[in-house]
Amino acid sequence: MKKKFSTLFLATLIFLFFGCRQEIDMLTNHDSQTSLYDFNKDNVKTRILHKTDFEKTEFLKAGIGQVTGFLKNQKNGNTSSKSTQIISGYEVYTKTFEEVSYLDAKYHSFYIIGDEPDGYEEKLVVKSINGQITDQHILRYKRKQDFSIDTTSYQTLKLQNNTSSKLMFIDTFSMGCSTYTTVSYECGYDGHHTNGQYCSVLGVNMPFNTVSVIFEAGCTGSSHTGGTVGGEGGGGGSPNAPYTPPVVAIPTEAPLYTTHGPKGTTCNSLELNTEEIDQINSNGNLRLRIYQFIVIETQALLNRCEADFYSYEFKERIKLILKYFRDHPNATWEEFNNTVFKPCEKTKAMLARPNVQQGIAGIKAQALQTLSNVNAGEIGFKEKKDGTIAPADVNSAHQVVFNDVTDSYGGYHNHTATGTHMFSPPDIDALFGFAAAQSIADGVGNAYLGMIAGEWCGTCPNNVQYIHYVIQFTGTGAQLGGYVYSPAQMKQFENKYRIKKKELTNTSLNGNTYIKNNAGDLNEKGLEKLFFETLNTMNLNGKVNLQRIENGIVDNVTLDSNGMPTGTPCP
Repeated sequence: MKKKFSTLFLATLIFLFFGCRQEIDMLTNHDSQTSLYDFNKDNVKTRILHKTDFEKTEFLKAGIGQVTGFLKNQKNGNTSSKSTQIISGYEVYTKTFEEVSYLDAKYHSFYIIGDEPDGYEEKLVVKSINGQITDQHILRYKRKQDFSIDTTSYQTLKLQNNTSSKLMFIDTFSMGCSTYTTVSYECGYDGHHTNGQYCSVLGVNMPFNTVSVIFEAGCTGSSHTGGTVGGEGGGGGSPNAPYTPPVVAIPTEAPLYTTHGPKGTTCNSLELNTEEIDQINSNGNLRLRIYQFIVIETQALLNRCEADFYSYEFKERIKLILKYFRDHPNATWEEFNNTVFKPCEKTKAMLARPNVQQGIAGIKAQALQTLSNVNAGEIGFKEKKDGTIAPADVNSAHQVVFNDVTDSYGGYHNHTATGTHMFSPPDIDALFGFAAAQSIADGVGNAYLGMIAGEWCGTCPNNVQYIHYVIQFTGTGAQLGGYVYSPAQMKQFENKYRIKKKELTNTSLNGNTYIKNNAGDLNEKGLEKLFFETLNTMNLNGKVNLQRIENGIVDNVTLDSNGMPTGTPCP
């Protein structure tokens, strides 16, 4: 009875509210010079803010921390904090965000990025008045095939101060000269995934939410009172003060990156091929992730069809994302980020440091010397945190030892011409030593180990090809403690390493797939296959990242769906 009364009362109120008003779009104009949206009145604007703005706003940082606690509780994950707040694969993105100003209220909107299984886009909306947070919501919506907002899909989840949650049903609220109405339905149990979905409590599919926006003709934008009806929308203001709504939702237009554009427009500003376009259009979650990536990286808030709008490097980055998910169709966005983007950024920064470049030059010279001098052995260096490099503690014929790594990020060493030109089990163990020495602020993933070997090559400069690889630990600090090996275990790993190398060079088993000459030397795929087989032997699958460096280009090397090594160039 109470539910029926609320519905009738809402219907009556909507009729009275909207009698002589005219519908408009939520989003009208965009000024590319000022990054402001105008909602017909100067007192409602938005702007794009960045990480520096976030760091200067203490109340926003506190609010993000509160939501981090809520999402951690909901997703049962762990949190970490650097440029973003990451919650078990869900990321509250703080490098780029929107600010909506209306009278004395501000609404800051942050993307929540993660592998949402139902294809929803989520934003955290933080409302504040005079620097004090008054409301926090998670706004959820879907995009259509043309990337426009599906207005039947809006959902809002209100976050309470104690980080618990409950559904928020906003029936009607006013903003300046506009009135927003959301009609939603309660399933009868906790959770905000009820819009159009099956409700086991009622045994029916829930109706879709609806959102309408009404503009009052002749409105001057002066003080306006209002309130909410039903649900948990919150109370109205006093007769002498304007009412500020609990949520301001601005459906940003999506940048166009396929040949299927809104309003019949056809363009392909990212220069994707047919396979890439089909890949995007057949995978709603991937399409959403790429859309979010484009918005965040370029702040492109309108559709772009200009061929030169996106840089060549940015286009290649999108192609990199698509290639990775073609090779790893079951991967999550978090896995992609951890195995491609983060390692790329770290390695490129490391290779650009002058002290490391100096050390690598010495390692290459030693690798070259081993081609003509069988007595030339291995040498190594470690990169210290004070910006200098130091020799490895032990340099010998076929071994380099790093004993004291407490003050170091990582190190490099060479393999001899007669040795195997890939990381061995002791090399992987040495990486773990560097990882364990990292501070909490730096993180275990900041450690690295490089390996360089020389090979004769008739078509290469100076007839020498340098085999150059880098590895990084991609697990957590807690997991690192489980990878401490005894001398007996290491001996067993080394024996299996040699056995696997023989198997790969056995033409009866593998033909010429993994060898490059009649001598049976492993080719690139063979070396990389040996590495991944070694990880498997050491129970380290997915815990160590392999990168190949060639002519200044860094490739992340992974196994494709067929178990074959494949390189993906860093953007």
